[in-house]
Amino acid sequence: MNRLKKLTYIQYIICGLLVIFILAILLSGHAKNVSFETVQQNIVSCEGINTLKKGTARDMRKNLDLDESLFDWSIYYCGNGLMDVSELLIVKSDNSTALETAEKAAASRLDAQKTNFNGYGTNQIDLLGHAITKKVGPYYFYAVSEHASTWEEVFMGLVK
Repeated sequence: MNRLKKLTYIQYIICGLLVIFILAILLSGHAKNVSFETVQQNIVSCEGINTLKKGTARDMRKNLDLDESLFDWSIYYCGNGLMDVSELLIVKSDNSTALETAEKAAASRLDAQKTNFNGYGTNQIDLLGHAITKKVGPYYFYAVSEHASTWEEVFMGLVK
């Protein structure tokens, strides 16, 4: 009988751990619903963002081949000159296809920029090699900059 109680306790512990594990998996992709205004306000105050130009829908289409109408909202900053590879893109969409489109566009942009600067733009290649891309719930984040990790921290602090 004592042995049967031990087995029962062990079964309860295993079941409890399994439930915790399943919840952790389910919640790992979860993100808070954050407004455009909140993200924009926090990003604008980030170090290094003032060196970039606030991108327009035309800039987003030209540089990333993305139509902003695909998303609930989008934030795009781009470099000021031909040699400036710095960029920041944050989009929100409940449509997974739109997020995949943003992800593919960012990957294509990175590849194109690496090709453009290969052989002579060592600083640019280094920045492009440390680009941050991340999909979190209904958001997609793409950053190329020496400040990219700071921007990512601010963004993740808002959505997680």
